[in-house]
Amino acid sequence: MLFNEGKIGNIKLKNRFVMLPTVTNLSNSGFVSDRELEYYNRRSKDVSLVIVEASYVNKFGKFFANQLGIDDDDKVEGLKKLSDLLHKNDAKAGIQLAMHNPKYKPSDFTKGQIQDFVKDFAYAAVRAKNAGFDLIELHYAHGWFVNQFLSPDVNKRKDEYGGRLEGRSKFAVDILKEVKKHVPDLTVICRINASDFTDGGFSIEESIEFAKLLERYGADGLDVSAGVGSTSEYHISPMGIKDKPLLEFLKKIKENVNIPVIAANKLGFAGDWEEILNNNIADFVGIARGLI
Repeated sequence: MLFNEGKIGNIKLKNRFVMLPTVTNLSNSGFVSDRELEYYNRRSKDVSLVIVEASYVNKFGKFFANQLGIDDDDKVEGLKKLSDLLHKNDAKAGIQLAMHNPKYKPSDFTKGQIQDFVKDFAYAAVRAKNAGFDLIELHYAHGWFVNQFLSPDVNKRKDEYGGRLEGRSKFAVDILKEVKKHVPDLTVICRINASDFTDGGFSIEESIEFAKLLERYGADGLDVSAGVGSTSEYHISPMGIKDKPLLEFLKKIKENVNIPVIAANKLGFAGDWEEILNNNIADFVGIARGLI
């Protein structure tokens, strides 16, 4: 199964290996650097799809000092060099669109500001298309900005962007719908948390319902991770965490959607990867540190 062809949205993939987004801090003031190009050149020759690291869609949402940006048209030229390099290595090119600013919480923003953030994601998606990327991943996990709206222990809004899951997911759904409207021919997937692993946080039960909601509004696939800043061991698992910590959660999500699912986080060895695919727990195996 590992070397069988696969498909996500409208892109065909030569095997079931995906390089997951991992922040490198190699950019030059948000622009693609030569070091970054070489980093991806060394890791993209055997996988079917590379999802380039979290790229900020606006300067407010820039989280790391040397984080990659996709917030302005002047970034497109460098990003085109990166997508061309990935294609030259026979990999499809994806990029993760993200924003995060931990100084703020969901209740700090007006409805107008939230709607502007939605547009920032959509405009970034257009830049990704213009830069030659085949796929966009929307970052809804790991305690980052959109995930904070999803989590009941963080989002205390009393309007349509808070309360029950339908309200807490409105921001994420609006981003997905707007992105799909701006780039209808581009494959769009979402990175989600199976669980925040926090008291009163986003749970597997809500994650299943959220996954179904994303599918309903046009998501072409899901990249399933877990954990937030205080529980980052569930998306950057150390040796002390047992292998395949998210598999039971992943299985539940996979059973409830009809779109491809990418497995992530400490998935064991090649035999384990084959088993994950053969048992229909996931459609693709996501690797990050194993390629570094």
